[in-house]
Amino acid sequence: MKKLVKIKLINWHTFNNSTIEIFNNTLISGENGAGKTTLLDAIQFVLTAGKPKFNKAASENSKRTLESYVRGKVSTVDKEFLRDGDVTSYICLEFYDEVSKRTDLIGTIIEITNNINKVFFKITNEVINDDLFIINDEIKTIREFKNNECEVEVFQTKNDIEAMIKSVLGLSKDKYFELLTRALAFKPLKDVNEFVNTFLLPEDNINLENLLETFKKVNELQERIKIEEEKMISLEDIENTYQRYLDLQDEYSMYNWLEIKLNIDKKEKEINKLEKENNEYKLNLNVISNQIHSLNEEKYSLEDKLNLYNSSTKDKNVDIYKVLVEENIKIENELNNLKESYEKYKSMLNYEKKLMGKDFLNLEFINNSLYETLKNYQIQIERDKHKIKEKINDVSKEK
Repeated sequence: MKKLVKIKLINWHTFNNSTIEIFNNTLISGENGAGKTTLLDAIQFVLTAGKPKFNKAASENSKRTLESYVRGKVSTVDKEFLRDGDVTSYICLEFYDEVSKRTDLIGTIIEITNNINKVFFKITNEVINDDLFIINDEIKTIREFKNNECEVEVFQTKNDIEAMIKSVLGLSKDKYFELLTRALAFKPLKDVNEFVNTFLLPEDNINLENLLETFKKVNELQERIKIEEEKMISLEDIENTYQRYLDLQDEYSMYNWLEIKLNIDKKEKEINKLEKENNEYKLNLNVISNQIHSLNEEKYSLEDKLNLYNSSTKDKNVDIYKVLVEENIKIENELNNLKESYEKYKSMLNYEKKLMGKDFLNLEFINNSLYETLKNYQIQIERDKHKIKEKINDVSKEK
């Protein structure tokens, strides 16, 4: 069985250079104007040997032409076509034979210069690649394409082209070209009998063998429809599972966002708390720093005063202290001398008193007067001595 596995479109309506891969059953979807019919018309143009009915899937009265496809008709205010001047366009289909493991490329080249020129080609045992169609970033002309290193067969007449297509696809009847055009219109089937008569029944007169073959094909078609319905159910399950996956993914994203948001809020609170503590630490640090500064200033002031005092009073205080000490010693010596004189004089009076007897009263009076005088003198000396001691103490304290 041969399968279409790849499509190459160069300068075909909105397709500038596109390679489309096909995997078994392929679904083509898209909005209006996305290029669904443009792709089908390209396949149809090759497989009908250049006799398609363009855009029949979209409209019975389609006005699309081969030139409008090659030039890329857009009909905007600024321009009518995407491509002006000389244009070369390629449509290439790659088929793979699962039995022989062989690939065949069939396609067409359309050149528009003063007129439209088109040829069909076939390449065996090659796969689609840009080197077949492009050289030095320029699209190859028909002549350049014929000179490819691989073996290229070129066809121009209708019979040769149809024969090549039937050979590649393994077809035997010419009705295929008409049926393909009608099938690609994919209109809704309103009459099953018409579908069977048009697409399934042989062209020859009905006979028993043909009828049995037809029933066989109908049974195969019913089995195929049943398989496709089962696939549709599986696809619906897959779609529902995928939608559930998307919903769970959105829910997960929301929870993930909430978790991140909560973590951010928590971190912000921690940051605010740390900033507050930091500000308090800064205030305390400033207070302590000011206190240290004040104490340092007080320390420096006291050191300056002490240095000044030591430098200015050290020798002087020592001298004063020495003078005061010497004066004190001198006074104490004088006092001791006076005491000795007093004691000596007192002893002498006592002795005289014993000798004088009755005349003592007069002498007592004299003695008492002298005693008072000496006593007062001693008191004065004691006062002077006390004052000197106070001065010594004051000097010592100040030092």
